[in-house]
Amino acid sequence: MSKYQLMMSCGAVVDNVVYMSSALMNGLFSYDLEKKSIRYLMPFTSELPCYVTHCGAVPFQNEVWFIPQHGENISIYDTCTNQIKLIKPLYTEKYQAPSDGVPSISYFYDKRGNSKLYLLPAAIDALDIIDLESKQIDAIYGVIKQGESLIAGIYHKGVIYAFTSDGKWRVDIDVDNKKVNRHPGFGKAVLDIKWIEKTKTFLMTTADDVMMVAEKSLIQRTGNNSVDKILDVEHKYGYASIYGDYIFLFPWKDHYIGKIDINTLETSEIDIGKSNGVLYFKPADAGKFIIGVSENLPLLLKIDKDTMAIETIEMDIDFSVIIEKVHEKGIKRQDVFWNNDLSIVSEKMIDIDDFVRLFV
Repeated sequence: MSKYQLMMSCGAVVDNVVYMSSALMNGLFSYDLEKKSIRYLMPFTSELPCYVTHCGAVPFQNEVWFIPQHGENISIYDTCTNQIKLIKPLYTEKYQAPSDGVPSISYFYDKRGNSKLYLLPAAIDALDIIDLESKQIDAIYGVIKQGESLIAGIYHKGVIYAFTSDGKWRVDIDVDNKKVNRHPGFGKAVLDIKWIEKTKTFLMTTADDVMMVAEKSLIQRTGNNSVDKILDVEHKYGYASIYGDYIFLFPWKDHYIGKIDINTLETSEIDIGKSNGVLYFKPADAGKFIIGVSENLPLLLKIDKDTMAIETIEMDIDFSVIIEKVHEKGIKRQDVFWNNDLSIVSEKMIDIDDFVRLFV
């Protein structure tokens, strides 16, 4: 039986198991870090196959919240019951996205005590705020204009600071009063933003560099006048994560992982190997390790936070596993594979006869 090479658009870790959404098929997968085994769990309820159904995965208690990119719903997977519940994002109008690659929603999760999930609008007219405990959803409308998208933001002391993808604007949203103010941006896209409590500083990754912006600078100044320091890194980074006294940076159109000492700002960069495609990894916390999930390569990275040692985990699965699950669920081909496209399957080295027999 042929192997199916899996690219994952996002993932989160609960009890040492990585739960992931496939980038090229409608599928929820898991990888057990201890047993080193991969499973196809099920297709996502009420979703049709598309390229990158979900842009992010957020762990909360025994659940994983999958955030839609080109999908329609927030899918909440309960790891104890093996069931999926759905929440429909709130909006009244769906805009034309600035480009084909822009999702309708970006997101960030604030872990600083309030258990809130913030869905930033990229092609819809509302910013959604979800309480993960109660699963109640609220919306702030009129945050962006037609043709705009927000791709990064952070909640800080009652205000969401978010940035448009073209770099022109910083959009400040007063959550309690539901008021929106706009200020000049940096002239370049902010890809991620994190708060460093120890130094009272925001770290921002952009399409060009990695910046430090002090709390006072962000509040009192606008545009490039608010930048306090450009960090000395040689490569381009997308997502950032903070663990203890270190900032970890993950590749964006590059093949390096960065590690920055918060106290000294000393930086080390590790080459994880070149690829024919774009290396773009999203981080998931796994205790002593960070798991890097990629929608461009059929693998996971397992990174030791202390030593920066990197283990590569190939995301290959026997096609028979998918066959068995599809037969068990009575799933139709068009509900599993994106565009019902046999060329996608053949590119992943699956025997076409096996594929056809799957749906006979």
